[in-house]
Amino acid sequence: ALGGAGGGEYEGFNFGEAVDEDLLKGCNWEELETLRKAGGWGDFKQAQIFIGCRDALTPCHYDLVHNIYVQVQGWKRFLLFDPCYGECLYPYPVAHPMDRCARADLEKPDDHRFPRLREARCVEAVLGP
Repeated sequence: ALGGAGGGEYEGFNFGEAVDEDLLKGCNWEELETLRKAGGWGDFKQAQIFIGCRDALTPCHYDLVHNIYVQVQGWKRFLLFDPCYGECLYPYPVAHPMDRCARADLEKPDDHRFPRLREARCVEAVLGP
């Protein structure tokens, strides 16, 4: 991950020298700064790259930081829930290894085990290149 080192410098590269260089040179940092300010976010602290394969499914979860998602190839479907519906997704208990994930399976809902899941409302977003 790229971590902010202060003064516009970044540290903690672990993608390999060529990829790290491309990330720093190929990123429009001014545009990201405009987005950060518009969103009322704090300073960027890190950057991560997740690479998925075709038909990959990410379990329903919440993140601890804001995200900027870029889709390079193919399409990614997101279901975005307001935090007020968190309990309807039946999260794992705090300190559980999956405590930021839902126990309810959104692809195969089980109305008997997770009846409040029906109350959850989301916005669907589909992102492509």
